[in-house]
Amino acid sequence: MVLKNRFIVKYVAISLTGLALSILSFYFFIVAGSTTIKSIDIDITYDLSIRIAKTIQEFLRIGRNAEIVNVSILTMKALCDREVEILFLYGYKNVTIVLPPENPVGIEVNKSLSIVYIKPYPKCSLRIEGEVIAMVSEYKWLSFVAFITSFSGIGLMISGVVLTVLRILMKK
Repeated sequence: MVLKNRFIVKYVAISLTGLALSILSFYFFIVAGSTTIKSIDIDITYDLSIRIAKTIQEFLRIGRNAEIVNVSILTMKALCDREVEILFLYGYKNVTIVLPPENPVGIEVNKSLSIVYIKPYPKCSLRIEGEVIAMVSEYKWLSFVAFITSFSGIGLMISGVVLTVLRILMKK
């Protein structure tokens, strides 16, 4: 009788381990969804000899897990002897800005700005400076770990319960 109860204790321990993993995965999901607000300094120079079509996160090199939350003014300057035309897509509205040569221009960057397009200008560069306030999800990768941990925990719980029930039924 003691031998059979030892097996039941092992199966209950498996179930409790699964429950602990499921609780841990819940914590991982909370941490993965948390965000922090950061001030990000921007100081970028682009070579305009090739076409640029990027999302604002790629264009400002702030990462895909960042979302601009405040209206910021960035200074853009065409480093060449001709005007540079830049197309911004704000929601459903296109805004085209012409940068005069060697003259800095302030550009409004906000959460509705999604895409930046610049056609090629050989022997020309674009300098962008300023600061943006963004909401950053630094632990987004943890959602994958949480997903795996939750399924492992659920699997252990189910197997522990099934094995316990089978062991009890085999006793009778």
